[in-house]
Amino acid sequence: MNEYQLVAVFGAVLALLAGLWDARRIRRRQRYSTLAVAVGAGGPVVAVVLFLVTTNLMLKGSVTAALLGGGAVLGMTAASLAQVGRAERGAIRLSGAAWLPLPAALAVAAVQLCAAAESLAGMIVAMAALEAAAAFGVGAALVLMLRRATMPGPA
Repeated sequence: MNEYQLVAVFGAVLALLAGLWDARRIRRRQRYSTLAVAVGAGGPVVAVVLFLVTTNLMLKGSVTAALLGGGAVLGMTAASLAQVGRAERGAIRLSGAAWLPLPAALAVAAVQLCAAAESLAGMIVAMAALEAAAAFGVGAALVLMLRRATMPGPA
């Protein structure tokens, strides 16, 4: 294993640890804003765009559609299962959402490990992981923002 592969594996471990740390940190009720949800969804989307630009790799349309559709449905389902409520002074509270950072962390870890493999198959797996994570984040963000916007009471 050369030094670049070692750095990639170390990066994968760090991504997983960061995702687990975030999941542990947010397992209790947390305030959330539309901006926070949008930023959380935007990270994987930016990663997909950067990956496309730097690798010039495109998956087949049917594969991309399946990954995006499946990721979005999983994200929407997970966001629907989270508990949303109002707290003091109209703040919105979210609980049961420790899953939120995990798909992005897993996708980053997959990209790092696939880069360490230095193969076309690895790049394809990395692209698939990024697309599914981006769709998960966007699907979850849309449902959480919709749930926030339709909550009764003062805004």
